[in-house]
Amino acid sequence: MSPDEYCREKAVPPGSDLYYAMLYVPGPKRRAAIALHAFHRELKGIIEAGLDPVVAEQQLAWWRGEIQALYAGRPQHPVSRALAAVAGEPTLPQDRLQEPIEALHKDLHTPAYADFETLSHHCRRVCGVLWQSWAEVLGHTRQATLHATRDLGVGWQLTRILRDLRRHLQYGRLYLPLEDLERFGVSRAQLTGARPSAGVRALLARQAERAAALLRRGLEAIPAEDRPAQLGPIVMARIQLETLREVERDGFRVLEHRIVLTPLRKLWLAWRCAARERRGRAPRYRNAV
Repeated sequence: MSPDEYCREKAVPPGSDLYYAMLYVPGPKRRAAIALHAFHRELKGIIEAGLDPVVAEQQLAWWRGEIQALYAGRPQHPVSRALAAVAGEPTLPQDRLQEPIEALHKDLHTPAYADFETLSHHCRRVCGVLWQSWAEVLGHTRQATLHATRDLGVGWQLTRILRDLRRHLQYGRLYLPLEDLERFGVSRAQLTGARPSAGVRALLARQAERAAALLRRGLEAIPAEDRPAQLGPIVMARIQLETLREVERDGFRVLEHRIVLTPLRKLWLAWRCAARERRGRAPRYRNAV
């Protein structure tokens, strides 16, 4: 299996959200973008595996050294070998790839986040950086595009946090602000209960509202001249907004089951979004959640 094949299998399996977004990324740039997302999946997999913290720290330390080896011209892992095509470019300095490693190392020792600002800062370091790198690989002319795609990355991560809340709780992670639990009168035990209370639903609705606001803001802030190049991230964000709408329609029952859009629905959303963007009819995104 080649490094590119490994990355495709890791990051863009058929039917995934990213699979449909990547349909709108040109071939050479698609390879680099997929490698970036595969790198992200490798790192997140360490946290989500529920490993002993000592073992997880060792794996993150290995990746820290591997990124150093990548920039020294000696990558070993298939993902870092795939990243070699873009490593060293001015838009992708080494510290850009090291930052999520450091953020996840801190996350290992942060079982819960006190407030939304602390949580969103973590999301910016892990996913905002990823989406900014994606935007730079695709090409941009305005600095505003990087700020917008950072918001998209944070909104994407907050959407995933909501969608995967039950699984996170099962391995002892809580990515909801503790101040919000207090505000809505929700205990951690209630989050693992059989039926969500009105307080739990209100808590989850607040998180969906925040994620949707960031996605809308990012989508609307990408300058017109950069939107054709950024079609992949735009499509990806549009799918996330629809996921949030589905979570809302389902009554925020993410603690009972995982909400996933069907492949056909994702394909239709991606096609419709891309068609409107290409006609220069970028929609307003004010009706999500």
